[in-house]
Amino acid sequence: VPASHGLAPQAQASAPCKAAVEPGLNIRCGLCNQELPEEKFYVSETRTSGRSAYCIGCTKARTADWRARNRQHDLERKRQWKRDNPEKALNSYLQTTYNISLEFYEALNDEQSGRCAICRKTPKDQQENRLSVDHDHRTGHIRGLLCSNCNTALARFDRRPTRLFSMLYYLKKHGRFRRIRQP
Repeated sequence: VPASHGLAPQAQASAPCKAAVEPGLNIRCGLCNQELPEEKFYVSETRTSGRSAYCIGCTKARTADWRARNRQHDLERKRQWKRDNPEKALNSYLQTTYNISLEFYEALNDEQSGRCAICRKTPKDQQENRLSVDHDHRTGHIRGLLCSNCNTALARFDRRPTRLFSMLYYLKKHGRFRRIRQP
């Protein structure tokens, strides 16, 4: 607030800003120059209007453009963030991929005693960092945690369980180590 408004310096900080956008009014985007409803602008605590100078569409386009021009820098920044914040990175991955929290994953891991739900091996037995989340790809339902070997094997039979039964029958019929004689 300019000093010419006649407010004392301490009153200036608490006085309502004249530039603040009133609810329901439109804001002009600084890039595309369109007047849009305030909901089309991100909230900004640093701007007096309380909204970003650019509409959401322009902001997303600018961000995409910057990332395209600075791909290596952006990738390295993301890698560094993952190294600096391993728990947050894992939680973010679990949320976006399986719609579960890190707490849910850890509870499921504790319930399985840190072992694969099929072979009962620990990730350390197989030089892995953690167990994989097994889920039904059609429904998204989480079934349990598996080692990568069991998860890969299960993925091959998930849509056709009859193949698994056929394979078990084949192994039982022919024995695991039976050699086929050549004529």
